[in-house]
This record gives sequence, C-alpha cells and structure tokens, in this order.
Amino acid sequence: TAGDKLSELKGIPCSAGVVRASVSKIESVDSRFPQKQIMATYATDPGYVVMFAGATGILTERGSLLSHAAIVSREMNIPCIVGIEGLMEQLNDGDEVIMDGSTGVVKILNRHL
Repeated sequence: TAGDKLSELKGIPCSAGVVRASVSKIESVDSRFPQKQIMATYATDPGYVVMFAGATGILTERGSLLSHAAIVSREMNIPCIVGIEGLMEQLNDGDEVIMDGSTGVVKILNRHL
C-alpha cells in the first residue's frame, strides 16, 4: 500500500564510502544538525556547508552528479548519494541505516518511530 515504507532506497552514487549511522533529517539550512550522523535533506546549497563537516554521510532527495551536495561531499571525502526518490517521506529522524556511496543503496536497519 502507499503507506508502506521501503527497507531499501536507491539513488545516484556520488562519493564513495560505506557508513552505518543514524539519520538526521534536515528541513532547512536553519536546522540544528547533530554531529556524526547521516544528513538527509531535500537538496543542499552553500549555506549547508557548515553542517557537512560534522556529517558521516549525505543523502538528498534531489540532485545529480553535478549538484551542490555531490561536488562538496566529493571534495570533503564524505560518502554521498543524491536523487533518492521519496527520501524525506521514507526515512524517519533517527532511523539507523547503512549507506554505500559507491552503489547508491541505502539499507534501513532500524526504524525510529
């Protein structure tokens, strides 16, 4: 049914690396981002760069290989996947995931309600 959440998401792999961590959903550049988590957001712009340094990985709903998130994460060696359809609807804040920046696959291990 439409309400069912997936256990695996797929996007465009942009920056290699495998990370297992909890997800912090960021709705805007004004959001508070806890360190050492995977940032999940709709898209990034230069205002987000201060949050990148504390992120173990970056996931975005929109974007391409040449999007802001993809370019900055490659420069900073942070695993990144962009263009994940339905990302912000499928993930909950605090979900534990494994993301692989080489394959573009995000596996959801534990759902946080």
